[in-house]
Amino acid sequence: MPRIPYHELRATESTEGLILHTPWVELTVDAALPRSASDWNRLLTALAEYPISQTKPRRLSRDRRESAAALDLKLLRMPLPRRWRWEVAEVLDHARIGRDDYDSLAAYTAIRRLRLRQEIQSGARLAMLQHLETAARNDEPLLFRAVATLARQTLHVTQLCERSVMPARRLFPPASIDAFIASERGHDRLLQKTLDALGMDARLLPLFEETKRCMRILRFVATRSRFAFANVVASLEGVAAEGKDPVGAVLERSSRPKAAEWLHRHYRINAHERHGDFGEQLAETMGRIDADSIVAAMRLTELNEIAQDAIAARVGNIARGKE
Repeated sequence: MPRIPYHELRATESTEGLILHTPWVELTVDAALPRSASDWNRLLTALAEYPISQTKPRRLSRDRRESAAALDLKLLRMPLPRRWRWEVAEVLDHARIGRDDYDSLAAYTAIRRLRLRQEIQSGARLAMLQHLETAARNDEPLLFRAVATLARQTLHVTQLCERSVMPARRLFPPASIDAFIASERGHDRLLQKTLDALGMDARLLPLFEETKRCMRILRFVATRSRFAFANVVASLEGVAAEGKDPVGAVLERSSRPKAAEWLHRHYRINAHERHGDFGEQLAETMGRIDADSIVAAMRLTELNEIAQDAIAARVGNIARGKE
């Protein structure tokens, strides 16, 4: 399907190749600078696994569309923002294919842009890494406690992943959900090894309310909405990218580099198995959706992002000795 670059994408030719830069990911590829829309489409299609583009609305058959009119966020029983920040009209205008018909894949890639843009604009996750770097230089015990607390949150997510995702087998072809669940099995052991290498007991570390909210949201959408599930699971998985876990990169320069090994392994598995693409793969199997489905997915994904920012802020505070 035709793809167009995100507004934030910048392309620069260099001696190493074509540098494609967004605030959330940078790639260097062996290609010339595209000179036309068709050239851009070919390049972006070849790089579809990277979050640098969105799809144009597809021509979809007049099959039954999905509606999320029954999704009541109050059933989550958690605080909701006084004001939602993501602009609904931006997504609807991009994905519209009829009066109240929208392409699920075009809407998904538009929402992904809002999600990644918020991660950059909030600054919570970058600030967390900066606080970890400072603790690594000045106070290793604070570094280890902060990283262990973050690993404790991820351990909880991996432990609850299967039971939270399992209901989605009634929404999608079961084989696709089963494959995802199978690929997640064993990740809890990697997090446990990280904690062991840090000399920390998960039972003695705090489990944040925000972490519990993330899993509550995941199970909520897994039982109710295909489109919302695709977006929320992508929010939890993050961007599929090569390289190292950024938290592990801080740890490997500490006096306990062994702890970094398990974080890097977890990161590489997610990148290799393209967990960050799973949401797009699900959205591609869907057809027409209505505006209610898009709005509900946007709200739930934004809520999940708010919780993840709060987790990062709290871990950063621990690294500063403030919590």
